[in-house]
Amino acid sequence: GAWPAHAAPEDILSMRGALAGVAKGAAGWAGGISASATSAAAVAKPSAVAAAEAARAAAAAVPIAEAGDAARYAVAFAKPMADEAATRAYALGLDQKDRFNRVRAAWKEMLEIWMKRKVQIQIERAVNHIPGIVKSSLEDPDMPGLVSRGKDRAIDAAWPDFRQEIMWEVAVMLDGQRSEVQVDPNKRVDCFRRFWRYHLYPFDKSFWGKARDPVWILFTLLSLVPITGICPLAFLFIFFIIDKRDEFSLLSFILSFKGTQFVSHGFIRTVVGFFLYINCVSAPAKADEHDCEEAGPGIAGNFQLTIGGFLLQIALVWLAFALLPWSEDNGRRLLKKLSHDTSGLAHVKGGYMKYLLWYDLVCFIFCVAALVIVVMTRPGGFQDYADWPVRHALFASQVVYGYLSMPFFFFTIPFLQNVLTHVVPTGYNRNGIARNLKLKRKPKEEPVKQEEEMVSISDADFLLERFRSVIVGGADPSAVLAEMRMQVQAATARVQEKVKGASKKELLPVDPPLAPVVGP
Repeated sequence: GAWPAHAAPEDILSMRGALAGVAKGAAGWAGGISASATSAAAVAKPSAVAAAEAARAAAAAVPIAEAGDAARYAVAFAKPMADEAATRAYALGLDQKDRFNRVRAAWKEMLEIWMKRKVQIQIERAVNHIPGIVKSSLEDPDMPGLVSRGKDRAIDAAWPDFRQEIMWEVAVMLDGQRSEVQVDPNKRVDCFRRFWRYHLYPFDKSFWGKARDPVWILFTLLSLVPITGICPLAFLFIFFIIDKRDEFSLLSFILSFKGTQFVSHGFIRTVVGFFLYINCVSAPAKADEHDCEEAGPGIAGNFQLTIGGFLLQIALVWLAFALLPWSEDNGRRLLKKLSHDTSGLAHVKGGYMKYLLWYDLVCFIFCVAALVIVVMTRPGGFQDYADWPVRHALFASQVVYGYLSMPFFFFTIPFLQNVLTHVVPTGYNRNGIARNLKLKRKPKEEPVKQEEEMVSISDADFLLERFRSVIVGGADPSAVLAEMRMQVQAATARVQEKVKGASKKELLPVDPPLAPVVGP
């Protein structure tokens, strides 16, 4: 602005100089400040850049943080689902594994059944040649034609029952259940029947084992005593103690009763009657006298008791046969998968026993008719039924009837008994309960452990893999079939080793190798 008018010039100059100095100082101070500002700006520039970057990072971090929160929420939400999915996947894996094991087991079972059936058919073919072999071996060029035809017809008639038993044993050997019949250990009968059942018909003793039992020896000898009524009374006692619900017990009772009658009333009474006749005729040595009316055959003993024992023989066997429809075969084992066709009279309880009993009844009527004729020839008729000639005739009738029981004796032989009755033998345990036989056997040497299964899991897996290779390609079908044939032959060889007394070439002929497969 303008200086005042009263101001002196020197004052104005002095003021201007002071103001110039102030201005100069201010300019210097401003330059320092400007330099400081420039330095500060230079220093602040990276910070500003960093701040700008931080601002941009902060702006970018906002969605990332939001995404992290969303991710944590998604993880928390997906974890149960993932756990459930893992559980389901594990269960599905186990299910698939179980399904595969079931498929493999079914494949193994199918393969084993097929192989067993193959072996069964081969054995059946060999067995079917037996009748022709037997006929040829018994044939004689000098044999009359009638006898030759009768021989062939007899073989043809008996063969179905023999074949039935042979093929049943083969089926049991191939596919029989190894488990034994389960018997309740708490089930038992009274002590009296328990004692006699086990000592007379034990389930765990053979003939030689029973021969060491004094009870069995004494009772067997007692049943052979040719004294009036002893044999029928002994078997009447047996009839009361045996289990009438067991089919083998009833059939064995019939066969043993009639077989014992063949020995006691046939052979033994013949010898006894011969010596009694010598005693009453030859011993007195008198030409016109004899003592047969007092000491001859059949004189000793009560006549009514003798007649009763004679009638009891036929009554007991028919009563036992009448109980067969209500009995069960307790000794027969079951088959796992194989089928078995019955032939002959295997489906009828008792088998051929009915025809034998009709034959026995006809023989009994014949002997009784001969005795009645002798009674009618006496002067007093039926009033002299107890006269000594009638007693002699009764003794002779018993001897003849005993000899006529010979077919029953032969059918007490174990295998023939099976053919006749088609029933599996049983015995009684110490509780008096009927069960299948379990004979004690003492091996002479260490037995060779046989493979229980014809087809193992490894065999089934191998063949399954080979089939898969054929289906999807990459394997020669002829090679696969050849390997299968080798497996069948190996299993057949194992079965052949189990069949006792059978020739490998005669029993199981092996088919020739398969021809190569031509074409797709």
